[in-house]
Amino acid sequence: MFQDKNMESTEKRPSLWASKAAVARKAGIPIRTLENWAYSGAIARNEFGEVDLIEVLFLHRQKLDEEIRKLEEGRSAENKLIQARTRKCLADCELLEWQLEEERAKLISVDEARDDFRKALRMVTEAFHSLPDELEAAIAIESNPKAIQAMLTSAIDTRLQKLSEDFQSAGE
Repeated sequence: MFQDKNMESTEKRPSLWASKAAVARKAGIPIRTLENWAYSGAIARNEFGEVDLIEVLFLHRQKLDEEIRKLEEGRSAENKLIQARTRKCLADCELLEWQLEEERAKLISVDEARDDFRKALRMVTEAFHSLPDELEAAIAIESNPKAIQAMLTSAIDTRLQKLSEDFQSAGE
């Protein structure tokens, strides 16, 4: 994976995989450039043919830095204009990097979501497995099917309401 020159070599950047078209649009570079970088091995592709937006932005930034250094050698008015445009593009890249890092901070990990789902499923399972034991005596003495149905419906509704309240309080 591409490393930022300011990062230690052992530290890996997070990835944000997206289609080449989406990455090209977000980074403001031609799709053909992305394809050339991927073909040359400058950027990686996953098994779906997607590229890492963060890696592309860092590579694009590196290329812009190189272009600025080359342009600084020449002092013509045209070079100064190109330099200014390149610096603007570089600033845009940095802004996108910050926005991506901010978005990544808002996301939760798959493992965390999976653990939360398992916990919720365990709570639901426990709540409904205890219903037969709790209603056994009342149902045994009742012979009217409509009354039994009403007891079951009421018990299920009560259990679902309690689970809903538990989930809401756990989410806060």
